[in-house]
Amino acid sequence: MKKIEKMINSGKVRVIASIMGALILALLIFHAGIVVGSRHDLFGRHDMNHGFSFPFLLGDFMPSYGFIQNNHGSVGTIIAVTPTMLSIKTRAGTNRTILISTSTVIRGDNDVGITSLAAGDQIVVLGEPDSQDRLDAHFIHILFASTTQPTP
Repeated sequence: MKKIEKMINSGKVRVIASIMGALILALLIFHAGIVVGSRHDLFGRHDMNHGFSFPFLLGDFMPSYGFIQNNHGSVGTIIAVTPTMLSIKTRAGTNRTILISTSTVIRGDNDVGITSLAAGDQIVVLGEPDSQDRLDAHFIHILFASTTQPTP
């Protein structure tokens, strides 16, 4: 019994116990952060207007007025182009119809218009879906024009 008391009172055991306690505390704090982060909708963050604007970080990729709020998007290759509509094949292999208006911002290497879009171009589209599951485009970014696509 005296050996156990002597071991418990030794400095090495206290240091080891302190380190173990600190690790357990750190793991509990980390776990609490994950739980709170994964349940952020409970606190209503999804309803808040996060009007962040970081055009200086994103360069020419995003419109100069910052992020587009409450929107959806698609990434894919253009199949067909008309003056008011695009058909794209998404990376998931589905076809998607994209509606284009005069307020749609279209960018590539610089500001471009609907006339610069062609079948085979790879694009990113941000916009709002309508009742027919078409995407009303606010912003289109040309990733690779069909003439400049890299060869696999």
